[in-house]
Amino acid sequence: MHRVSLTEARRHMGKPYVHGSKGPKSFDCSGFSSYVFKQFGFKLSPASRMQATQGQPVAKGDLRKGDLVFFTSRSSGGAVGHVGIVVSADNSTGKFKFIHASIKGVKISENEGYYKSRYLFARRVIN
Repeated sequence: MHRVSLTEARRHMGKPYVHGSKGPKSFDCSGFSSYVFKQFGFKLSPASRMQATQGQPVAKGDLRKGDLVFFTSRSSGGAVGHVGIVVSADNSTGKFKFIHASIKGVKISENEGYYKSRYLFARRVIN
């Protein structure tokens, strides 16, 4: 994703999580990703399960900034339940950081612990 859009995503750091919220004062996870992409003319579904069908599949070892990463959640029963936007990736180690609207608000997380065990796949919407 273009660097400017990651700057746009970071502008919302700390904004509160509200289920079903599409921004810009508060967000849920898919509301956040769809809002950020919309600022640059890309239409993403407002639902993470639908966003998971948009764009092209990306191998975990080929992640780059702006890719969407998808996770299960405690309530999704193994299906897509959460989405974030990659802000950095070390493809030699498989580690990456992503910005997302979490229960604690918009923040940057690493794919460690909770998120590492719930990672499903990635999609690239912007080539």
